[in-house]
Amino acid sequence: MIRKVSKFLQRQSNATDAKVSQLESMGFGKTQAINSLEASNGNLQEATHFLLTNQEAADAVPSNPSTNNNAAIVTGTARAISTNRAGRAAADRAKTASSRFGTNGAIHKTNRSKNTSSSKTNADEDSFLFSSSSKKPISIKALHPNVKVPTKMKDKSKEEQILRCSKRLAPHPLAVDTLLQALMHVRDQPHNDKYRKIDMASQGFIKVLKGKPGALDLFKAMNFTERNTGTQRKDLILPKDRIDPALLYLGISALEQIRKTEDYLYKKSLIQFQRDLTQIISGSNLNANVAEQELIKRANNLSLVPSEPSQGTGALLQVNLGPTKSNADNDAKENTIKSNKERIQKISRRFDGDDTLENVIHWIGAHGSIIPSKIRSREWSLVDLNKYPIEPIDVNINLGRTLQYIECWPSGRLEIRPSTKEWREELD
Repeated sequence: MIRKVSKFLQRQSNATDAKVSQLESMGFGKTQAINSLEASNGNLQEATHFLLTNQEAADAVPSNPSTNNNAAIVTGTARAISTNRAGRAAADRAKTASSRFGTNGAIHKTNRSKNTSSSKTNADEDSFLFSSSSKKPISIKALHPNVKVPTKMKDKSKEEQILRCSKRLAPHPLAVDTLLQALMHVRDQPHNDKYRKIDMASQGFIKVLKGKPGALDLFKAMNFTERNTGTQRKDLILPKDRIDPALLYLGISALEQIRKTEDYLYKKSLIQFQRDLTQIISGSNLNANVAEQELIKRANNLSLVPSEPSQGTGALLQVNLGPTKSNADNDAKENTIKSNKERIQKISRRFDGDDTLENVIHWIGAHGSIIPSKIRSREWSLVDLNKYPIEPIDVNINLGRTLQYIECWPSGRLEIRPSTKEWREELD
């Protein structure tokens, strides 16, 4: 019996020593570790929590505290504050280690009111991490009190949601136009069921709205709800009793304002530009007589282009007939029309260093006779992609200058784009 008791006490001692060692490895002193374990009845997590929240008093904890000796602990705390600076530093190191490596991570507890009203929802209070050891939620605000977590979209007011979603859609003009039409149909014919139902599996939704930031959230801000229709299909439904004229008015007004922004207008011009350029190159919009005249004009342009240098000599020049980026700041995302008939065409050939920019313009004109005049009038721009920041080339000034002079040697990468408002107005 004595041997069993001895073994049991030895196991207890070994377990305590292991806990003390673990606390010491976190930066606490041995005395602090022992006292905190005694105060928490050997519970390692409670001991760690005690050290982190009462580090100045760790050395002053009595060996056998009870639930009724809070006054003694407070007295010890006051006595230890002025002397135990080392304990405070150790606790700070331990707190850093705990938050970084998850060691006994669930040591921060957040006291949340049980009667918090929905009108006082706070993103900081709703943001939690989970400790890998205890699986208890830890408030991010408790770990990082100076960090402000943004309010979730669903917790913002309807007005904020609508305005925010509309702004996010500005770089996607087709989505803006589609949403505007959908909301106007609901406003004008609220009792027509077909206008209050959006098939999320339709080709129109997938091509224009799916994945566009803010599109789905805008529908939900208008009180549309998702509904499963089976076979992995979903609809957006606006019930009759949830139609809100004020929200519809706000959504329509917000989208109409977006259509006046520079971002929307430029991206919209990109789409039209790509369609026009594709038609010019393909000649798909020309009748037989005009198409024949166009071939003659292209041949004349080609006759003004010098012969191509032999392989291994000259400068390789590449021209994108259409933007691979929406503008010089790299913020294009709708840079192509995705149908097979409207892909960006790239042309390339070699030029000698003493060939001029005019030779290049004639070469481009051999692919569409109207393109050079649009570039010279600044309706469209020719930009050098090898320069930063990317700026349009003043073709009228540099027309007779060599490729070496305009720095398109020993290679060049040019691109045709719709001109910005500033570039067009500069010519005026």
